[in-house]
Amino acid sequence: MKKLQAKMDSLLNKFDGSWKALPLKVQYKYLQYFFLGYALLTMGMILKVVHDARKSNQGIIIEHIENPVIKKNESATSLWDSLLMIKKNKTNERN
Repeated sequence: MKKLQAKMDSLLNKFDGSWKALPLKVQYKYLQYFFLGYALLTMGMILKVVHDARKSNQGIIIEHIENPVIKKNESATSLWDSLLMIKKNKTNERN
């Protein structure tokens, strides 16, 4: 882990040195290009979300969250019967 951190630090220092070696006008141009790319990507994602929201005619569907542990087809009476069977078996045993 320390080797990885040392390699990353040296790599970042190398990039920082080459960035500082660039003239300010070139740094400013790069910064503008990066910001323009970020703005275009953001606008594209916003437009995609708006397009998907308009495409969906259903609106927001709110449903009950079901517990996966509890099965739907298992009724409370079957659980009660199994408890009675356990109790009956214990009462019929001899000590």
